Amino acid sequence: MDAIAKFGLNCTFGSGSLSHGLRLRNVYGPRLDREGNNENIATTKQSAWTCADFIFQGMQWSHSEGRCVEGNLKLIRRLGLLTRNQCKDLGPLPNLASPSDHYPLLAEFLLK
Repeated sequence: MDAIAKFGLNCTFGSGSLSHGLRLRNVYGPRLDREGNNENIATTKQSAWTCADFIFQGMQWSHSEGRCVEGNLKLIRRLGLLTRNQCKDLGPLPNLASPSDHYPLLAEFLLK
């Protein structure tokens, strides 16, 4: 099966999901908190605490592995995110800890 066909374009308005033919992945996971656990992380509060921010990394198709893998851009590390409960404990944004209405994202990459 062609790699592009595996990652075809699909977007349904209001569905909460989006897919595309680009080989990108969110470096946060789907949901990695500061301890690396699969939790409900958050970056901002809209009607509820949610993750509305992303850092995407380009991937390449590996025929030998049959999946997308890191190419020349290697993820070295990322800043851990807060869980929804931790955000609730810190209170509304902006605040003294975060002067924005979104908590920051940070990732470090190595280009080989």
